[in-house]
Amino acid sequence: LPICDARSRELTGRFLRELPKVQRLLALDVKAAYEGDPAAATPDEVIFSYPGLLAITNYRLAHELRLLGVPIIPRMITEAAHSATGIDINPGAVIGERFFIDHGTGVVIGETCIIGRRVRLYQGVTLGAKSFQFDDEGNPVRGIDRHPIVEDDVTIYSGATILGRITIEPVKNSFLVNVKARAYDPALAAVLANTLAELYIEQNLRMKVDTTKQAGGFLGEQSTEARKKLAAAER
Repeated sequence: LPICDARSRELTGRFLRELPKVQRLLALDVKAAYEGDPAAATPDEVIFSYPGLLAITNYRLAHELRLLGVPIIPRMITEAAHSATGIDINPGAVIGERFFIDHGTGVVIGETCIIGRRVRLYQGVTLGAKSFQFDDEGNPVRGIDRHPIVEDDVTIYSGATILGRITIEPVKNSFLVNVKARAYDPALAAVLANTLAELYIEQNLRMKVDTTKQAGGFLGEQSTEARKKLAAAER
């Protein structure tokens, strides 16, 4: 149909005009990976062999198409990367510059995630949603903010599961370690040896770790000791 042809030409032209911006963002993503991974011998190695960059490249192109209102194709692009890399980034997520996914297998980034600048994720990180809201007919309510916000300069290490519309904030001279916030029991199930932790599940999720001391490992959510430490930190 003529109207479809005109619309496709218009969207194609608008998409092409966004490519210099995408190129700039990807160049900064490559720089973040090269500077953030001692195993990267050259930037070329990052470009041609890092699955995280492949997934980010597909995401950034798909995201621009989604912003233009193009249906179906953005999800097809990110799912192609998902199949190839094991990294699932919804094209609706908003991700800032200098983004680095190290290793990458099992990373999930949901549709309404907002990720700031200079953020690093390791393998197995889930930025997901909790239970859905339903309308009067029992159908999931779409388009609501249901995934985490990750602010600038945050690193999230492997295996962390962060669910719901909560905010991850950076802490100076600190790092985030294996955090799990669950849908039906939002208490953080972690023990940190010789550290100070603060938890605000409904509004914020913050993990402060004194880097002059060694952080302890992750324990299950049934851990009485973990709950005691969390209660003490919140006071």
